[in-house]
Amino acid sequence: MNDLHIALWQTPHPASTAEALQRLDMACAHARAQGAELLVTPEMFCTGYAIGAERIAALAEPADGLLAQAVARIAQRHGIAVVYGYPEQNPDGRPFNAAQAIAPDGQQLMNYRKTHLFGDMDREQFSAGDTASQVFEWCGWRLGLLICYDVEFPEAVRGLTLQGADAVLVPTANMEPF
Repeated sequence: MNDLHIALWQTPHPASTAEALQRLDMACAHARAQGAELLVTPEMFCTGYAIGAERIAALAEPADGLLAQAVARIAQRHGIAVVYGYPEQNPDGRPFNAAQAIAPDGQQLMNYRKTHLFGDMDREQFSAGDTASQVFEWCGWRLGLLICYDVEFPEAVRGLTLQGADAVLVPTANMEPF
């Protein structure tokens, strides 16, 4: 197994999806120039996190929507894999708090929906995902994907470990001072 160089990007949420994509483009360029092969953005990076249920619903997209396509183009331009957070449309209710991994060639590696919602704000804005995360393979690594509060539950990490995960990637929207 080769080394895997991961860039972790903890940054304030942008004011718009256009700003998010512009900032992501710059972050990917910087991370790749520093030798990273994978960039992990914060939870709900593309739209913002605590923006209200109506706004989240208005910005929600399918996993292969315009945001995914834009992130795929950025990943291809810089030759870097990207894990990003976004609101995924849910035909049966509130959107999902989702994270998606995109390969440097623009292909989707994994889409995951947060299963453990934290507090009233999460429950007002999102539906909980109902499927445990699965391991995906990339560059000889077996990687898992969880979102923020999910990692606090041993069964989520244990499930990925039992699938042979070498690492678990966890986009998070920590508040000050964390």
